[in-house]
Amino acid sequence: MNRVYRVVFLYGLIVFSLSTLAAAAPEPRAMQPLDILNLPSVSAPRVAADGRRVVYIKKVSDWEKNRQVDDLWLAETATGTERQLTFDARSKSQLGWSPDNSFISFVSKRDGDSHKQIHLLPLAGGEAFAVSDHKADIQRYQWSSDGRSLYFLADEPLDEAIEDRKKAKDDMFAFEEPLSYRHIWKLDIEQRTIEKITEGEYFVRDFDLSPDNRFIAFSRAVDATIDARHSADIWTVPSSGGRIERVTSNQYAESRIRISPDNKHILFISNTNADGEYYYDANLFVVTIASGRVRLLAPEQTFEVEAAHWSRTGDSIYILANMGVRSELWEIGLDRGRPRQLTDAVHTLKSWRYNAAADRHVFVRTTPSNPGDIGLLPGAGGELQPVTRVHSELSRTYRLPEQRLVRWQAADGTPLEGLLSLPLDYKKGTRYPTVIHTHGGPRSSDQYGQFRWRTHIPVLAGMGYAYFTINYRGGTGQGDAFMRDMVGGYFNNAHLDVMSGVDHLIEEGIADPDRLLKAGWSAGGHMTNKIITFTDRFKAASSGAGAVDWVSMYGESDTRYGRTDWFGGTPWQQNAPLDIYRKHSPLKDMWKVKTPTLILVGEKDIRVPPTQSMLLYRALRDLGVETKLYIAPRERHGFRELRHRLFKINVELEWFERHARDRAYQWQPAPE
Repeated sequence: MNRVYRVVFLYGLIVFSLSTLAAAAPEPRAMQPLDILNLPSVSAPRVAADGRRVVYIKKVSDWEKNRQVDDLWLAETATGTERQLTFDARSKSQLGWSPDNSFISFVSKRDGDSHKQIHLLPLAGGEAFAVSDHKADIQRYQWSSDGRSLYFLADEPLDEAIEDRKKAKDDMFAFEEPLSYRHIWKLDIEQRTIEKITEGEYFVRDFDLSPDNRFIAFSRAVDATIDARHSADIWTVPSSGGRIERVTSNQYAESRIRISPDNKHILFISNTNADGEYYYDANLFVVTIASGRVRLLAPEQTFEVEAAHWSRTGDSIYILANMGVRSELWEIGLDRGRPRQLTDAVHTLKSWRYNAAADRHVFVRTTPSNPGDIGLLPGAGGELQPVTRVHSELSRTYRLPEQRLVRWQAADGTPLEGLLSLPLDYKKGTRYPTVIHTHGGPRSSDQYGQFRWRTHIPVLAGMGYAYFTINYRGGTGQGDAFMRDMVGGYFNNAHLDVMSGVDHLIEEGIADPDRLLKAGWSAGGHMTNKIITFTDRFKAASSGAGAVDWVSMYGESDTRYGRTDWFGGTPWQQNAPLDIYRKHSPLKDMWKVKTPTLILVGEKDIRVPPTQSMLLYRALRDLGVETKLYIAPRERHGFRELRHRLFKINVELEWFERHARDRAYQWQPAPE
């Protein structure tokens, strides 16, 4: 065979081989419930001071354990190489790096631990080991800059007599009264000794060690309840313990406190305005330690501040801002200069941290086609660098729906927005059964991304459904006026916003007005319960952990956060605004409901207790409305067990298929 024929032959062989491989590769298919539940996820990324490595948590589904399990992974930023560091599938949190980058630290309860402890994993080789031995769970911790100490937040160990009574089941307790208090402790790593830094009958909620290791800023409250945070002010204490000094004195919550690089200022986030008035979008504040003077930064912005870190120089602050359908990074100067946006894309950023030593931002980035991968960004902004590629094969394995931003106006002219996920085989001009979803909170927003198990959007898209999430008034990221619309009445306009979005989608020729469905969880469940009393336009509804009676909800829930603002006071004060509580309770108009309603709730939900779902169920059943109530044993406000999650998806799909399309649905079983 001469040279020319040899080249032609080899070329033909290569083409044939490639075409054969292409033909053998399976075509992407629609996602099924198990596909959504089996998606891995990454979270809690932390970049090393040298900027060359990122440690993170990777979760995968373990059906034998009936839960998601996690392990630590390490990614090399230059090469993208990823390797697994732990193999114990134990729950882990609070990842960190030692100052010299030789250890990865984390909190976990591993073999031999009686409580959650701080563990160190040597990167030079070897197994992770517990460096603490505290007789209560460690909540969070921070390294000293010299690497010699770890400061941590934990409850005081219980008295032995109390422990003995608990073991004997002689364990009656006083509701919301503490058995011990939460304080700051110092662990000497070499000596393995623990020293208590704060003392007193109070709960430390947050703390930050100064860059020079001389003092600690912390917020403290009278008890551990959620509502007590509004009485939590900022104090300082020497890092070796001693006299505490008050920095702020107010009646609003201060969270995510961080000390400036020059040790002179503390930043914090609070849901207040410049005058200290409560119930506003979360804003960024800076307090001068010496004087106690508090300043609000960037008051003219409409975004909500989710997290904040000082820049390396301390003359500006980086923030993660909720902007409605997305979250972006911004830089705000202390000189009150105009904030500068660092990222701008069709994505949502979460789990963000900034490392001043590396001058790098690290975060998880979610897009309409990616459930979340880790990325890096230079401190001052620039080109985003992908770190992980956990979901690089997703679009080659599954057919993914298109997600669009939709904008319209409410009847009163208020601009509104939402996210529309189209059916996989969408054809313009064809109307589709449409699920209308409302977010929880209500102080939150639906953002880019389609892969939450609770909404299972790709599964619905594969079955021919459109899915529309609506950011209604009362949510965040669109300014104070938008969020504060619920002040004085929860359902002032929020439910009308939802229906205006429905009408807009019908006008656009996408939603079938005869095959509308309603879904939501938590505040999304509240909205579902209101909607079914307000209209019979929906063929069916799914209400997850929603309230129906605001008076009983006020007393039963673990928080009353925002509710005095919504209704104008407590339900038991003199001249209580009970008429407003009742006016905005779906229970008042339950007699109007005609919509078949599926109800789901966790047995141990303390945020929206199952009694609210029971009340809804009994009302609908007695009124002759088709309904089912499913209670998940052991679950709280969000389901954690995989089989409960799968049940929720299956029963919801069955409910929607039967009522919107008059056809049966075949449940997907759990793996053997």
